[in-house]
Amino acid sequence: MIIPSARRRPVFLRALGWFGSFVVGLLVFQFVAQFRTPAQNPAASTPAERMALRFVERALTIPALRERLKDVPSIARLAAAMALAGEALVYLGDSLLLERAQLVRRMYQLVDDSSCGAIVQGHPSRSQLLQAVGTLDSASQERWVEITATAIESQYGGRATPSVVTATVFKASLDKLLARSPRDIAQRLTIALGSLDSVSRPEACWAARTLYSRVLVAPPSERRVLVRGLVQR
Repeated sequence: MIIPSARRRPVFLRALGWFGSFVVGLLVFQFVAQFRTPAQNPAASTPAERMALRFVERALTIPALRERLKDVPSIARLAAAMALAGEALVYLGDSLLLERAQLVRRMYQLVDDSSCGAIVQGHPSRSQLLQAVGTLDSASQERWVEITATAIESQYGGRATPSVVTATVFKASLDKLLARSPRDIAQRLTIALGSLDSVSRPEACWAARTLYSRVLVAPPSERRVLVRGLVQR
């Protein structure tokens, strides 16, 4: 079994982390400059914009977060709230992290290969991000908003403590996943993940789709480690 070398491990793990947290971060920063607040924009024009506005409205119902953002200009609150949400994902329980991973997988499966690959590699355009989020149905978008808001509530409401997995434990679970995979798939996935920023966009997309599909059917103890490891910064 081919596994990423120790020299390449940091890039490899950062790539995996990107799979789990792309909407929390880059979605905002790609088009937040073009956003207006809900009062200025009562009917956002795309599903992604509507989802983002619902999120910031929901997030601002959390007293501790509202207090933290009170001095942040309205136009910047969405970016600030989602950045905090990215840090808060480790406070979620296993069931919500699993549901979130299922939403990520669904989006990767629905979006076209080029947009999917651009997102995985960290270089999507605004239109590609909007398209990707728009592939999710309204119920899935609402769940994404609720799960993300729950993460913030868990952290800032003192309702939970963070749960993290070490890089060593994460890699051990990933190695087991690869060992159970057909040899050709395991080798292709390892190579793609080890050089994620230099493979083609379709190949990067294939790696994300394959990884998430296999993570979600892994034995429960391994799946828990992998799903949690994917959202860690």
